[in-house]
Amino acid sequence: MSRSATLVCTALVALALGAGGVAAAGEGTQERGPTVTAAVQVTTNPDPARAHSSPQLAINPTNGELVIVESEVRSDFGCVIHLSADDGRSWFRGGDPAMQPWTECSRKAINGPYATLAFDPGGVLYVAF
Repeated sequence: MSRSATLVCTALVALALGAGGVAAAGEGTQERGPTVTAAVQVTTNPDPARAHSSPQLAINPTNGELVIVESEVRSDFGCVIHLSADDGRSWFRGGDPAMQPWTECSRKAINGPYATLAFDPGGVLYVAF
């Protein structure tokens, strides 16, 4: 077989596989990428001078619930936990894990909270503070 005939055969096989083989293998399965939604504010604080720290995020392995711990360093400096059960489209306040007298969670917004989150495989949330 000549070199040009070999190239033509290779091209035809590649086209056949690309048009039929790949489509047949992928039939019935539809890949879905990330979905982009409108921006969501986690807190209800409308103050434009708010200074929330960079949050720590954890995902519950049993149900996909999102958990954030953060601090508002212009008001109370306390740790605040927020929860989302719908992939971050809405949030509700989950409370403050700190106990007296150690209630300060951050001094500067750029520091982030002085707390971190982790779930165990069974879905139990641990907060190290």
